[in-house]
Amino acid sequence: MNTPAAPARLIIEADGGSRGNPGPAAYGVVVRDGRTGKAVAERGEYLGEVTNNVAEYSGLVAGIETALEISPAAFLDIRMDSRLVVQQMLGHWQIKHADMRRLANRARSLLAGASATFTWVPRSQNASADRLVNEAIDARSAVSRDFPLPLEPDPVPDDAPAVGTGRHGRQDDPGARLADGVGPGRGVAGGVGAGLGVAGGAGVAGGASAGETSAGGGAGVDANGAGGFGADLAEEAGKTERAGLERRRRAGAATHGTASGRYRAFTRSRPTTVLLARHGATMATDVDGGCFSGSLVPGPALTERGREQAEALGTLLERVVLRGLWPDVGRPIALLTSPTARTRQTADVVGAAIGLDAVPDYSFIEANFGDWDGLAFDQVEEKWPRGVRRWYTDPDFRPEGGGESLSDVYTRLKKGLTRVVETYPVSTIVVISHAVAIRAALGVALGAPAQAWMRFRVAPASLTAMHFWPTGETEVLAQNWTLLDA
Repeated sequence: MNTPAAPARLIIEADGGSRGNPGPAAYGVVVRDGRTGKAVAERGEYLGEVTNNVAEYSGLVAGIETALEISPAAFLDIRMDSRLVVQQMLGHWQIKHADMRRLANRARSLLAGASATFTWVPRSQNASADRLVNEAIDARSAVSRDFPLPLEPDPVPDDAPAVGTGRHGRQDDPGARLADGVGPGRGVAGGVGAGLGVAGGAGVAGGASAGETSAGGGAGVDANGAGGFGADLAEEAGKTERAGLERRRRAGAATHGTASGRYRAFTRSRPTTVLLARHGATMATDVDGGCFSGSLVPGPALTERGREQAEALGTLLERVVLRGLWPDVGRPIALLTSPTARTRQTADVVGAAIGLDAVPDYSFIEANFGDWDGLAFDQVEEKWPRGVRRWYTDPDFRPEGGGESLSDVYTRLKKGLTRVVETYPVSTIVVISHAVAIRAALGVALGAPAQAWMRFRVAPASLTAMHFWPTGETEVLAQNWTLLDA
């Protein structure tokens, strides 16, 4: 029997406007069920005399608050006709106006622990929210309407067709797998065959190969292009080397794929695999002595070396998730990324390698360093003596200017990882994040205090892999792994 249920995906249509700039202003919000498109709630509020942009940001905050009240675990599809707000929330443009910055920070704090996308739409496609703006201004009061939740769809039968989520499948909106009633990862079509590359020769076919490139293999060729003396020997040597590489790969993969006895004894269920990767290097990464580069967007971009590291990370992930390097890690169905410039740029490279489009997720943004952001460690120490040491050693200490404590980051990551496991059961998810956030995720997986998890090294473009079982069991598969280790 069908019963009302909280939607797995909510569409937020938000707008704001003022009659004069500044002038009498209000915001309007419509929250819709992502499956049916029907309105679940309408909100509007008169704001007095403010600017048009402040009204738009007020509508964004109200829309997020309303949607999270309806379904705290829902994927949020946020649509606005303000290109300015959308570009700023995506981290493409800076926010200079103090009131707008305050509201943007409020929106980001609400999104910590949620998955969301921001989409600019023409004004004609945001008419319902615009209607509520005018209604609130005319009435000089608030508007609040709630509508009955739609009924949950019947379960999809086992023989229903699978739904792809990346470039290799149907291009559904993020979160549509649940909204359509199709469980994540119900079969991904197609495998990727790849051979062992041989310098100067063709790859050898083999769908399970790891993609290593051996130097000096293949047949010898003289200056005229004909097989030179010793070509047969070189060819045999290449075959032997390739065979050895394949044997070692299979032996390592088999070992990696063997679950430890503890987890077999506790549960026979399958886990969600979370592959956490740090972004590539930036100018802040390379500051001698360290630099606080936090959650402010857009933040620094990748350097040339950082882009090269992102390419290497894409190659590493492609080996792991597409070429069967680890048998117990399946093909990913989602690529989530912190919304900063450095993580988005890294995610673009990784997404091209593994066939997925990145979705911003504010759970995995870096720690908020408040007034310390952008400053080198010695600069912080000069202005706030002993502040750096206290932040690293006292889990509840917050940097000046609204920064996060290590306990705050841990709580946020725990909430975000819990939601990911609930949203993508028995699936593989790739997340592009930051050093402190990844350390906190390790703390969640290990049940360790901040004094322990802050000791992990997380290099630029490194991979950290974890299993999360629905029973609460966890396992760390790899930490601080780069292509040089593969």
